[in-house]
This record gives sequence, structure tokens and C-alpha cells, in this order.
Amino acid sequence: MSATLPNLGVLAKWLNAKLYYTDFRPVPLSEHLKCGRTILNSKLEKTSELTENIEGDDSENVGQLCIETISNGHSTLIFCPTKVWCENLSVKLATFFRKLGCSPDAAKEGTSGWILRRQLDLKKLNEVVDHLKTSPVGLDKELAKTVPYGVAFHHAGLTLDERDIIEGCFRSGALRVLCATSTLSSGVNLPARRVIIRSPMAFNGVMDIMTYRQMIGKF
Repeated sequence: MSATLPNLGVLAKWLNAKLYYTDFRPVPLSEHLKCGRTILNSKLEKTSELTENIEGDDSENVGQLCIETISNGHSTLIFCPTKVWCENLSVKLATFFRKLGCSPDAAKEGTSGWILRRQLDLKKLNEVVDHLKTSPVGLDKELAKTVPYGVAFHHAGLTLDERDIIEGCFRSGALRVLCATSTLSSGVNLPARRVIIRSPMAFNGVMDIMTYRQMIGKF
């Protein structure tokens, strides 16, 4: 059973089996393209316009897209082409969230800081930090900067224990933003309501359609 396995008819014939197909999804999948601050649908029709962010360092509106998803009680998965990109983006988003949460406007209902304060569970996030401290390698210094603000990263440079903890905490909703390489796209299903692909490049060049479909199906 796979959403991306090609030549299903050939495989069914080889197995002398009947092929059953369904396109049902518990959560409908819609694809969009971001050009500057404009959001386009799959037909390249404009659907919305992101506001110019003046609250912090979010020139590409990634933080704004994450907060938009968090405000509805959901999580965001961001795919990056390299491990370094994953870590740098995680730190940048965590810093952005910290500034918003500590801003004077954070007490005003509806502001980004107010949303973060209401949606992020500090007790659960502290438990994630404590859990990572118990791993054989201890708490990664970069994760120590990001996890308290609901952000983490996931790549092959982490140990299996660290990756298991991060995946579990993302599934539980304690972590709300996860920056990952394409290694997470195969064989791991995560409850991400929004998936952002930062670049069409993968570790071996331009990603193929199968890799893309594996990435966007993480709902």
C-alpha cells in the first residue's frame, strides 16, 4: 500500500492480484505556490496575500505561515535541502517566536505573540527538553535554543534516540514546527497540517516527483 508506488497495474498483474484504488484522504490536500508575499493555487491563481511583517526577522514570511497554522491548533513541517539549513532555520524561527512572545503587544488578543503564548504548552516543552537530556548524547546545543519555543529540527546528524524523541513530541503536539531534510519523507507519517518545501533541491539534485509526493503527504 503506497501513495507513490508507480506501475500499480503491472505489479498487480505480476502478483495475479486485484488492484483496489482510492484517493480518499481524511484531510484534503491542497497545493500552493508562494511568490514573494503572494500565494497561488495549483492553477496559478492568486488566493491570498501575506502581510509585510514588521514584528521581527521574517523576510520570507515563513514564521508568519507557521503562526497561521499554529493559531488553528495545528503543526507545520518544513523540508530543507541540507542539515545546516534545517538547524539555521530552526534557530531563526525560535528567535522570531521568542521576540514575538516577549513583545509588549503579546498581551493583546489576536497578535502573533498572544497566539504563541496561548498555543505553546511550556510545561510540555520543558518535558521535551528534559527527555532530550536523558538521551545518550545529552541535549544538543542547537536544540536547546529551539525546543523551548516549540521548534525543532530532524536530520541524519541526530542520533536515533534524538530523532525518536523529536518525532514523538511532534506527533503529540508539544513541538509545533519541525524543520527536516528529505530523510523524513519516507516511511514516517507525521500530523503536519501544513508542509512547506523550502527548495526544489534534494541531496542528489533536483527532487523527483516521487520525493515531492512523499513530502507533501505528511498530513
